[in-house]
Amino acid sequence: MSGSTTTGASGGQSLSALGVASAVLPTDKVTGVFGGAVQNGTVADLVAAGLPDTVVHTEDLNTALNNTSLGQYTAQAQAGAEQSQTSASQAATSKTAAGVYSQNAAQSASDAAAILEGTQQAQSQIEAVSAAAQNSVSGVTADANAARVLLTAAIEGNAPLTYRGYWNATTNSPALTSGVGTEGDVYRVSVAGTTNLDGNAAWSVEDAAWFHNGAWQFFARAGWAAFAKSITAAESVTAGNSRFTTAGGGNFAQVWIDAAARLLAALSSDGSLISYGASARLADRLLSTTQISGGGELVIGGDYSILGNTTPARWPGVQTRPDVALAVQSRPPGRFDDVVCGYAVGDTWRHNGTLYICTKNSARGAVWSRSVAGIDAPYDALFGSALLDVWSLKRAVSGYTGALIDVQIVQDGAWSAAVSIGQNGSGGLDTLALNALLAKRDSGTRAAVVRWHGQNGKADLTASPDTAPHIGETTVNGAPAVSWDTTGSGVAMSLSSTTISLPQAGWSVLTVGRYTGTNTSLGENVAMVTGGTGTANRFSTVAGLTEDGRVGLYLGSGGWVAGTKPQETSPSVGGLLWDGASAGVVHGGDVDLLAVPAGTVTGAFTGLSLGCLTHGSGDTGTPSNLVLTEAVALTGAVSAATLATYNAAMSMRHALIPQASYELHTIGDSRTAGYINPDGYSWPAIAIEEGYLATPPRLFNWAVSGSTTQDFIGYTQASVVAAIKAATRPVLCTIWLGVNDYGKIAYDPAAVCGRVQAIAAALLAAGAKHVFVLSEVEGPSQGVFTAVFGRMAGVTLINPFSPDLSLYSTTDETLWHPDHVHPLPDCDRAIAGIVSTAINHYLEDAA
Repeated sequence: MSGSTTTGASGGQSLSALGVASAVLPTDKVTGVFGGAVQNGTVADLVAAGLPDTVVHTEDLNTALNNTSLGQYTAQAQAGAEQSQTSASQAATSKTAAGVYSQNAAQSASDAAAILEGTQQAQSQIEAVSAAAQNSVSGVTADANAARVLLTAAIEGNAPLTYRGYWNATTNSPALTSGVGTEGDVYRVSVAGTTNLDGNAAWSVEDAAWFHNGAWQFFARAGWAAFAKSITAAESVTAGNSRFTTAGGGNFAQVWIDAAARLLAALSSDGSLISYGASARLADRLLSTTQISGGGELVIGGDYSILGNTTPARWPGVQTRPDVALAVQSRPPGRFDDVVCGYAVGDTWRHNGTLYICTKNSARGAVWSRSVAGIDAPYDALFGSALLDVWSLKRAVSGYTGALIDVQIVQDGAWSAAVSIGQNGSGGLDTLALNALLAKRDSGTRAAVVRWHGQNGKADLTASPDTAPHIGETTVNGAPAVSWDTTGSGVAMSLSSTTISLPQAGWSVLTVGRYTGTNTSLGENVAMVTGGTGTANRFSTVAGLTEDGRVGLYLGSGGWVAGTKPQETSPSVGGLLWDGASAGVVHGGDVDLLAVPAGTVTGAFTGLSLGCLTHGSGDTGTPSNLVLTEAVALTGAVSAATLATYNAAMSMRHALIPQASYELHTIGDSRTAGYINPDGYSWPAIAIEEGYLATPPRLFNWAVSGSTTQDFIGYTQASVVAAIKAATRPVLCTIWLGVNDYGKIAYDPAAVCGRVQAIAAALLAAGAKHVFVLSEVEGPSQGVFTAVFGRMAGVTLINPFSPDLSLYSTTDETLWHPDHVHPLPDCDRAIAGIVSTAINHYLEDAA
């Protein structure tokens, strides 16, 4: 069959003047050009004969363009249709002039082309209408496929477009105005309505309003299926710079190819979108070419260099250029783990029992060398005669065969006798013996470490069971750890020796583990390490003396010395030293030297303590922030070279991750600080320790119990800004503040949100790459936070109180403390998962 199908015709009457049949039956007659002559045929014969692949039914196309999903694009597609109408009519006229058919046949063919019933002469019109529909659905952009990928990602709540949250189309909340908006903003319709935005006045749930080119564009979420149906029969349709074609298989209705023949995306027959080439996000899944054999995209710069490569093909010297190193804990270092990603010469990287050291570094790539053997030597060999003693949950001194810790448990309501826990066959803690002991304790009680044995024979660190730290409650990089209670603790916990002597000429105490926070409320005095006892010849490291987040000194005489650096709170090396003239706070491989008042040190320091301040009159504060696997005491102030060697050794002994590729700064109040949770539990600590963050960062937890937004701005913000500016690797931040404002300042959600917005702006201005804001509980705060942070560039809003999450009810005492404000550890774990998912998505997209 060739030619067009029409309704019946008679004489020379124009087809367009005839009435419209109320119904069409298979036996009805249809007049058309068949076999080069005007003849009658039946509808059944036409269906049986099939249609050319190039035919698109007018009815199908009209249905797609006029249903509830796509109806609002009809006007936008009209211009393309009218333009192509002229081309089709001119083509039909040319055909008539050259034809040998009767006037009736010519008129019939012309009218058939005009009403889009599938003639070859009307092919240009079909393609033009299809292209116009494509561009309309895409928001009338020059590149339809690119707009579609962007809009789909935005509707799923994932950038690249700026997803602003929900919009009530009945009440126009938040208020949107025709012609007014920020380029790229996208709102998802939560309540259907008729608010008129730039001529669009029929909104259904899950539609979206997109501000583009100075106006609000309508985007119908359900439009994908109708659009797919309308062009499934088309062999090829061109839209903007893209060509849509059949996939040639059963999986997809169309695949999208750009002008350079790159495979960009696929549209299934049910309207779902899958992106190839550059990765795209659908819901909570990141789809990339690694999931599709042979798929990919090659991006070539103006200088012909390879900027991006997601295909299986590789060429000598060609590798994809990342900005952030990912999966650093599960692979060795590579060429592009370089200065662009924040690495420097001398940095170390641990993988599979091997330590690598960066020896060359530039924007063109880095060179990493394997470290020499012996980096994990016993401490009597590593430190020689400078070793005073070491307390570790692993054998650290050659030939030591004794117990590592003594533990007491509560049985039948009373403390048991102390049980020594020794070493396993490889020198680690005998966890089988420890777990057997823990299984005997009363439900709901914790095991107390009452003695940490000194492996060099100088001194043990001891405590009574009521004031001792715990074992078996948490870990450091998956290994057993001794844990202290942090902010809000009701018990002053410490492990101490009152006999060990630290020389007046100099000494060092180094610790390995996690540190719950780097800040504290005024007067809480969250301590870590104390050298000496009494009032003379004593000082302690204390976090956040004035809520500035920097680790300073508390003197035995009652004075304070402010520090200049925050404490890294992810697994790392910390500690305290005295060089004979100044005290120093250890931060990984750096030492923050602090001058102490004259007369503070007049002799040797007698005694050593890990934990809270309990060794002199006037000491205050019960919490600590320690979760430790080791401490070591040395004579003399440790040198920079020795400290570097010790850090490298700890990477091997205690699985530290020195190659962490970014910094995460968490800002908040007691809910982020871990207030009244035992053993250093907080959601940032859980995110690190339990692997919720796919790529582990260097963590700095600046949270302060009781803090308001005004407190942060007044006391802490300057320190955070300085730390961000000093960072050598990318910085991400989280903010969870506001609940204390309601009780301490005023119940004014808009004012609270405005201050949080000012904090986020300051962090971004300092150089943070992205900020994640956690909203407050349901109520007026929710709408305000959504309206403000849905519009703010560089910010992702996270709602832990969404009704579809288990945390929604703060009266659930399986998740929240009885005060209905502070999360229990399981609730912290859920929050860690929610926040980490957002961070993981951001890093995947950024890379």
